[in-house]
Amino acid sequence: MEEMKNDQLVLSNKGFVDFKVGQLKSVVGKFLWLTEALILTIGIIEIVNGEGMVNAYIIPLILGLGFFILYTSKMNYVRLSKDEMTIKNNVFITKNVVYKISVIKEVIIERIGNSKRAKYGVTILTNDLKRNSYACSLFNRKTFFDLKTGLIELGIQVIDNMGLTEEEFK
Repeated sequence: MEEMKNDQLVLSNKGFVDFKVGQLKSVVGKFLWLTEALILTIGIIEIVNGEGMVNAYIIPLILGLGFFILYTSKMNYVRLSKDEMTIKNNVFITKNVVYKISVIKEVIIERIGNSKRAKYGVTILTNDLKRNSYACSLFNRKTFFDLKTGLIELGIQVIDNMGLTEEEFK
């Protein structure tokens, strides 16, 4: 559940607030599904042209699965409640990484990777100094800002390496 109070995010005891963006509202999501459609089209054309089994099925299947796994593994989102922070995936619905709020030392909102095309994500540092990074390639800056605000309200230290400010989103 989400209630707005004085432009602050207030979390209820019962519900979760999802910080996510739809797959077709982002460049990464559009690119994934356009690539999958193109590979499927190539397979259909090969079948119509009477090509063999390898050209028509196996090669597009391998390419399609490779792209699918590569891009969907970066489509994580965050669910937040008063008691826990959960990392889930938009496509792989079985992914469910749960952190109790009491074990989180800090959350870092940062760029993951060294290339210019690196994606932004969330790194969680726990009290026992374990560090886990999750790419959130569907997020836009506003989603990251909302997540930052929600984490601060829960008393979690947030390190913002993206320079998100409240004035940017007014």
